[in-house]
Amino acid sequence: MVDLERWKVRIQEALGNNGKVLTDVIPALELIIGKQPEVPALGAAEARNRFRLVFQNFVRAISRREHPLVIFLDDWQWADAASLSLLKNLSDTRSEDYTLIIGAYRVNEVPDTHPFMMMLEEIRKESVKIHTLSLDNLSADHVINLIQDTLQAERDQVDEFAELIYEKTRGNAFFLRQMIGSLYEENLLRFDYSTHAWAWDMEKIKAMNITDNVVDLVANKIQKLPETTQRLLKLASCIGNRFSLATLSIVEDHPARHNSEAVRETLEPARQEGLVIPLEEDYKICPRPHSASRRVADPG
Repeated sequence: MVDLERWKVRIQEALGNNGKVLTDVIPALELIIGKQPEVPALGAAEARNRFRLVFQNFVRAISRREHPLVIFLDDWQWADAASLSLLKNLSDTRSEDYTLIIGAYRVNEVPDTHPFMMMLEEIRKESVKIHTLSLDNLSADHVINLIQDTLQAERDQVDEFAELIYEKTRGNAFFLRQMIGSLYEENLLRFDYSTHAWAWDMEKIKAMNITDNVVDLVANKIQKLPETTQRLLKLASCIGNRFSLATLSIVEDHPARHNSEAVRETLEPARQEGLVIPLEEDYKICPRPHSASRRVADPG
């Protein structure tokens, strides 16, 4: 409780009378600093400048030598202007050497002319250290180690199982996670409380029709969602890989979900499964789930 109070004082001192600027976009911050008074209305440009300054003060307040700050931002291949502005803001805000920003993106979707790459060049010119790491698919040995660690078993116990997983996923980390989850849901991978160990039936797993296609796997996952959520995903995939809740509520034209909040609640199971991503004002369907949604909507 003492630590929380210290953070509260530190953040309030940094934000001053502008705390509402941040709690409007980070509501959970109110749990630390409490309700904040309204701030004066400003024009669009002035409001952006105010947000940038308040955000910079906030980051500086929470990144200290004794408490470094690590920020991870994913999916930069989808970066819009607001996201790029945030990245530039963060690079300008780094407090001494106590802030580490990690960004992830898909190389095959980000050419040199992509706005994200151009923004990185701008940041690099300001003498900001940028290190690039390439993350390839996991090797067979990596998958074996991962399965061994996950199931808390000896290597010789998981070798055959892990090799099958590697064969089916080709070391794709996303696919591997989805497949393990599917095996668990189908009770082909289960915890045996009598032996206090994980157990699996290799013969049944070998015999089952495990797809080699990520889209098929995600499509199966979508089909296990509530029917109302499935319907919204199908409609959303017809709109495109990015859609607004307002547009989706109009397209669906359902009396029980005639407003954005009702649509948001219906989409929540899909969000929890990582099938849709909430953006600032819109939602985005992940590329594989987008293809899978189209597959579910039109199996032919």
